[in-house]
Amino acid sequence: MWYLVLYGIFALWVLQDGLSRKLAASAAGWTLGTLLLGPIILPVYLAKRPLKKGEVREGGTAWNMLKNFAVLWTVLMGIAGFSAMMKVGQATSTLDSDAARAGAGVGILLGMGFLAALWFFPTLGAAVLGFLLKKNSIVETGPTGPLVGQNSEAGFANGWGGLAVCAIVGLIAVMVVGRTEKASTVSRASEVGSSSEVGSSSVPDATTPAKTVHTWELSEKSDPMDGKKETSLSLVSEDKVEGFIGSHSAYLVVRCAKGKPQVFVNLGVPVEPEYGSDTYGVRVKFDDEAAAKSRWDGSTNREALFAPAPVKLMRQLEQSQVFLFEFTPFQKRATAIKFNVAGLREKLAPIAASCGAI
Repeated sequence: MWYLVLYGIFALWVLQDGLSRKLAASAAGWTLGTLLLGPIILPVYLAKRPLKKGEVREGGTAWNMLKNFAVLWTVLMGIAGFSAMMKVGQATSTLDSDAARAGAGVGILLGMGFLAALWFFPTLGAAVLGFLLKKNSIVETGPTGPLVGQNSEAGFANGWGGLAVCAIVGLIAVMVVGRTEKASTVSRASEVGSSSEVGSSSVPDATTPAKTVHTWELSEKSDPMDGKKETSLSLVSEDKVEGFIGSHSAYLVVRCAKGKPQVFVNLGVPVEPEYGSDTYGVRVKFDDEAAAKSRWDGSTNREALFAPAPVKLMRQLEQSQVFLFEFTPFQKRATAIKFNVAGLREKLAPIAASCGAI
């Protein structure tokens, strides 16, 4: 899609430029060739087109074709890389697990490495071959060809300036198309979510996808060294956290580890450090109560924050329906995420059994 956008704009530029150079019917051929085989045809057109008054072309046809190819190939690969990153961002926006995000990161590195190689070797080959074929004795000065005898002055739009503007317009168009596709995807997802919400008087259809309901999940395991049981309850956030690659869910965890109760939020992204402090400022809110500031301890990788008074927080959570947690991701604005914490009271028995009365 992005290729047709970019070279469609270049093709329109070639049509306008060809007609202004008196190429008549052949301008249509150059335009069609640019649309279909732009990376090859456009450099040839620039190397062979008639020159207007004030334009100079040095080094011979072979040198100019290869030089133009190297420049335009760089533009093409740059926009291809940008478009690929936008696609990857959309594709990874639904990844929830660290393994999936790590796999996506490896895939991105391999893909960008492939694009870099696809740009480097053809560009290097064209540059080296161009220098070998360059003939400094050949200098063309306009007007040439059908423009001889014409007083047609070259302008900004007739050279690389015009092509640069076309490339910028193409990049903007790629961004608009990418955002439109993302908005369309979100809209479709919202429609699916809305259609799956069932009112008290409606009956769900068998073909209607059910809305995802996040509930507390129990996990139990024993330490192989001392046999002590670790019991935890985890809850997926209703909101996504924007990471370096796409977005993902956060997790609220209530657990008993080594006989001690803990409550923490696993964010999956580093938290903005605070100079001179080992703790991190957050805000918490329960149902309709006012938001309260607090300072939580961080994990070694700064991707999880631990409540300073876990037992007190457990009591507040089991009396609430909604818990809002606001933190500041690394080099980003403060972000609030929502947890539907209803039902914790009925799930706390295993935690109490591991940690005693809490």
